Amino acid sequence: MEALVRAYVYLSVILGESQYTDTASQLYKINGSMTLCDDGYEYSLIEQAGIYECWDETMYRPLTHYLVPFFYRGELDTEAERILQRYYPEALQKPTCLDKTLLLKRLGLECKYTKITTDGSILGQLFLEDTTITVYDKNNRPKRMSVRANTILIDVEAAREANGGRVNPTILHECVHFLLHRMFYRMQKIYQSEIRCFSCPVELTVSKDSPVYWMEWQANQMVRRLAMPTEQTKIKIDETISKKELNHHHKDRLKVIESVIEELAEFYCVPKQSVRQRMIELGYPETQGVLNYCNGGYVPNY
Repeated sequence: MEALVRAYVYLSVILGESQYTDTASQLYKINGSMTLCDDGYEYSLIEQAGIYECWDETMYRPLTHYLVPFFYRGELDTEAERILQRYYPEALQKPTCLDKTLLLKRLGLECKYTKITTDGSILGQLFLEDTTITVYDKNNRPKRMSVRANTILIDVEAAREANGGRVNPTILHECVHFLLHRMFYRMQKIYQSEIRCFSCPVELTVSKDSPVYWMEWQANQMVRRLAMPTEQTKIKIDETISKKELNHHHKDRLKVIESVIEELAEFYCVPKQSVRQRMIELGYPETQGVLNYCNGGYVPNY
């Protein structure tokens, strides 16, 4: 796995001696690469060096110093479409429910289902190397399980509880970690050999200063954008709204929107709350007053 490295060097030269001196300064850029391996990393510098120009633009996705991709919220849809174009282009051609088996095959991933913890606190895990772990049977008895590299483990009961009965969002969540965050794992593994996997809890307890927080934020944001890409989802929403209004003669717009959310949740195999949030993001503001969940129940539409 290779990461491109750009370093900036400020060089200052003092010419002369005694009281007769002059100073010349210049900022340079140095491009190279870093290869991350299981047993460490290698630098391949210098591939290119030159004077830095203020209009220089990078051609690649920038990384934080933890090797986590840097995204603004407004770039997430574009990144999701880039991923789909490479691994699931059908989803950009017509409204489609992602076939998780096909996506996993194209990514070179395997998915297994087991009870990861006794209390359901872990939804899923992604393993990037062979290992043996402890999991639990239905009676909470521990057992050893061999896991191969590039395997996703899903706790079905915990995932369904967290995602309105759906497992697909958790699988997609782990796929995002595989696509975007492997460099972070490789770098951390160099210094913390006990790390075995990405582990995604029901409740995240780390601070916003942690790279783990931002990786989880990225994965959560990307899941609904992968499941419901912008243009095709807007087509599906508009078609469904028109059908509901024509067939049921609803005068209550909020009832129409609620019915649309429920139908799209079934179509895309995602929770109703994911559809609701996606519709708000795509420019259907009335959705904000529909299916609001609070204190264990839904608030009346408004």
